[in-house]
Amino acid sequence: MNPGYHLNPNKTLRPAFSYYDKKKVSKMEAFTNRETQRTRCLTYVREAISRVATKSQLHKVQIETLLKQKEFSSNLFLLFDESCQGFLIQDNWMSMLKASTSTFSDDESGRVHSQELLDLVELLEAVTYLVCQDNHVVPDTFFKIWTSRGVATKLMRVIDTDADDVITVEDFMVFVIRITNPRKRTVLTEENINWLEQVFKSNVGKGKDEFTISEFKKIVPSKNEFFVERAFRIFDKDGSGTVSLPEFIETMHQFSGQGDDEKISFLFKVYDLNDDGMIDESDLREVMKACMVENGMDFDDKDIA
Repeated sequence: MNPGYHLNPNKTLRPAFSYYDKKKVSKMEAFTNRETQRTRCLTYVREAISRVATKSQLHKVQIETLLKQKEFSSNLFLLFDESCQGFLIQDNWMSMLKASTSTFSDDESGRVHSQELLDLVELLEAVTYLVCQDNHVVPDTFFKIWTSRGVATKLMRVIDTDADDVITVEDFMVFVIRITNPRKRTVLTEENINWLEQVFKSNVGKGKDEFTISEFKKIVPSKNEFFVERAFRIFDKDGSGTVSLPEFIETMHQFSGQGDDEKISFLFKVYDLNDDGMIDESDLREVMKACMVENGMDFDDKDIA
């Protein structure tokens, strides 16, 4: 039974929040809200990229079309605006972009040119100052920055590593996931990260850069389909049905700590079946059913109604 709920005499679930102190609830809520927003934005970004692509491929003109879409720009902005302030502090945003260049420096996927990325960041920094002066970056100015002359060209060069003037939807998504979430301080060491990358590569299908749920089951063996599928959805940030290396590493970074917060955050994501940032009674009923099935318990639906 979830420690945050009690079963009352009428056999209905009621909240029991005394398990958490207010500070922890606040922290958990903030984390959950950020994760829910990030998942929704990544899903929208993938859909937007797919709409402008031709047979999952994009040329420079299609990237320009994409960057000129206000809704795409708004979702990209939200991926950077983790604290949901409605603005980006210039120095902080530039530091984030520059930090992201280091996450690409050892990239083995062949999807990013690290030097070209540095050139792009330098261009964005110059354009940002021209557009915003000393003001914060807000959604409108963010849109002007990414639609400024030369940005689409630089962006294409970053992702188009084989210089054939074409990139794939997955190439673009790898770039977006990594640049909007550079590795933060974590208990994972470089040795841990290298090991995780090897685990990923040894389980992904031959000639593929993402794994499916069937390949995921080799990494996370469980006799209960429910929990495997829920865990897979947590790793599948953009809802594509596959998990890329950046998605895999990002998720491991998020839940790598040994503290209660990391454990509770992961469990919360498992229990939040519709990914709306809240756990309701129907979510808990499904989880309880799955727990009973895994433990070989017989039950009737009305027993947990």
